[in-house]
Amino acid sequence: MRHGIDGQRFESRLDAMVRAGRVSEDEATRLRAADPVGRAEMIQQIQLRHAAARLDEEVRAGRATSGEAGDVLDRLSKGESPRILGRLLRKHR
Repeated sequence: MRHGIDGQRFESRLDAMVRAGRVSEDEATRLRAADPVGRAEMIQQIQLRHAAARLDEEVRAGRATSGEAGDVLDRLSKGESPRILGRLLRKHR
């Protein structure tokens, strides 16, 4: 067993994300090989990619402004909790 219980859980969740198309096979391979710092950085980049796609949808649908979307992405890139995206989405419902 390469990892402890947390490692098994990580592997399981990563496999599920690959099956769902949220993470590519290449990204999964790199995440598995990364040290903890590299893994955290990669996860942040994946989260930013997903947030940007979601925000683009919201702006196109008129449920958020491009300024709001840019602000959220900027805050996420600085390490703020992804919950700010949820707050923006709830604000416009």
